[in-house]
Amino acid sequence: MPQTFNNVNDTIKANEEPHTQLSKMIESGRSFSGNERNCVFMNTGNSIKSGGRFADISFASGLDYEDDGRSVVPVDWDHDGDMDMFISNRNAPRIRFFRNESNNHNSSIQLKLSGNGISSNKDAIGARVKIKINGQTLVQTLRAGEGFLSQSSQYLHFGTGTHKGPFDVIVNWPDKIKSSENFTSVIPGRRYLLKQGEGISTEIKTRPKIKTFEPSNPNILPPERTARSPITPLLSGTELKIKGPNNKTISTGSGNPSLILIWASWCPSCREELQELTNREKDIHKANLQIIALNVDALGDGKVKRSAEKEILENMKFPFASAAANAEVLQSLQEMHDVHIGLSRPLPIPSAFLLDPKGRVSVIYKGKQQLDTIIADIEHSNLTRVERSIRSAAIKGRAINHPVSIAIGDLQAASLQFRRAASEEKKGNIEAAESHYLWATELVPNYSAAQISLGKLYVKKRDWKSAAERIRKGLQHDRGKPEDHYILAKTYQQIGKSNEVLKSLETAMEINPQFSPALFEIAAINVKSGNIPDALLRYRQGLKVQPDNLKAANNLAWLLATSHDVKARRPEEALIMANKIVNATKEKNPDALDTLAAAQAALGDFESAIKTINKALLLIKTGQLPALKNQLQARLNSYQNKKPHVE
Repeated sequence: MPQTFNNVNDTIKANEEPHTQLSKMIESGRSFSGNERNCVFMNTGNSIKSGGRFADISFASGLDYEDDGRSVVPVDWDHDGDMDMFISNRNAPRIRFFRNESNNHNSSIQLKLSGNGISSNKDAIGARVKIKINGQTLVQTLRAGEGFLSQSSQYLHFGTGTHKGPFDVIVNWPDKIKSSENFTSVIPGRRYLLKQGEGISTEIKTRPKIKTFEPSNPNILPPERTARSPITPLLSGTELKIKGPNNKTISTGSGNPSLILIWASWCPSCREELQELTNREKDIHKANLQIIALNVDALGDGKVKRSAEKEILENMKFPFASAAANAEVLQSLQEMHDVHIGLSRPLPIPSAFLLDPKGRVSVIYKGKQQLDTIIADIEHSNLTRVERSIRSAAIKGRAINHPVSIAIGDLQAASLQFRRAASEEKKGNIEAAESHYLWATELVPNYSAAQISLGKLYVKKRDWKSAAERIRKGLQHDRGKPEDHYILAKTYQQIGKSNEVLKSLETAMEINPQFSPALFEIAAINVKSGNIPDALLRYRQGLKVQPDNLKAANNLAWLLATSHDVKARRPEEALIMANKIVNATKEKNPDALDTLAAAQAALGDFESAIKTINKALLLIKTGQLPALKNQLQARLNSYQNKKPHVE
């Protein structure tokens, strides 16, 4: 399992969700390579036996860019006999081309192999090629591709140095008989085609000279002070209700689009944007746009003049709703941003969120925005998801109307809905979480995690039928965890599907034979059905895994003390177990005392059983646990008559 360092105590811990952690690092702007420059090492020629060495020539090579390099492809792109190089990067520039300009035009041989397509593949993948130069043998194997996310040329390139040749080339073809073939008259500075079974090296003409790339330095665009991010999947935003002009309550999601503006009194751009909104009050009302200005002065370092924001708003006669933002609201807005924007950076001042009439985030703005842009964006949420996707793209283009592309878009949208649902559930917003889980499952019905999470949400709401249906759907597409099948079993119990209960528990046991909750539940089912031997077996198996489970241990001890099955009854063992449980609960648990009394009575020690039952009765206060109190009283009468309790 991947290991990661814990940044708190700097110890190595197992990471159970490496993909999740990697995604979070990417979203926070971390570099894949840790901002390490590309490295190039040269084999100095020392033998492996003498502990071969490599020299770091990164700087001298000219390849040591600070890129997130992913793949390297060597190829003689300009057909001048030396190897050029393409490197793809995760960041910009996405591809770098490095042209080799060394003056060694006739010091290499390039070979293209062709299998017969019968005994070996046409591309001759797997062929082994040897060339002898002054008693030294050079060997290469033709591969289908090398490196990460890259495909190398199928030409084999051999450096020949100052040797003029001609040379013989031996090819071991990739067929069952490992046939070998010799090709002659291979001269440096040329390209050859070697066909299996012909034994003739055919020269390949060099292609006409092509316009090669001109050296360039990447143009780094200056950072923009504003950003506009239209949203493709519509997720509900932070619900706000504040007092507006004339003491009227303004709330998001109430049927009108809303603009939530985050501003500070010390921010010149904020004041300019507030002034524009004030000046164009009529245009804003005509667009039915609600404005909610949230000031963050109070959340700063305390150096801002108190009531500065009120003075600004009063002086410009700001005609819209305004309030001071608290930390909880600002955190919720930051979360709304992080769900939609790839790099989860802190919100700048000013920032704004355009919400549609249903309260869903439509566009996120950073920096001062023109009101005309915002008003034009009001219609963004009315577009289809494909149209919103095209409008949200950084460059112009058209959507690919292909089922795979559509499915990927659905999955991406469903994933965002799922993340939002999980966040709302964590905060206790059950209704909002349910809405987002439902949306995720409507977009992608086989989204197992969303279906199962929605089912667990219904468990919290005690909607057992819906819970069982959703968890079952989720487990149709993913085997899930034993915990999922256990929860499904418990929901089936609530709606009376006893056969399904046992099936779900057995599936949990198939996934993890040591899953103790399922073992204990199966044991309880066997007790009810009268299968005492199997119940005892399951309890014992579960307690090996979870020896500190006092409830399960007490149930086992009770069976050993009171079972009607004489072969299953073991009162001596029950007494030992019950004493341990009573000591562990410090004689404060009436059920444990009840079990101890039953074991004592089963061994004929009725005097001790009576004392123990009386201790249990004293623990039950007036009006509490009437059913248990009646049971204890009945067993007390039985022990007074010297009769052990048997079930």
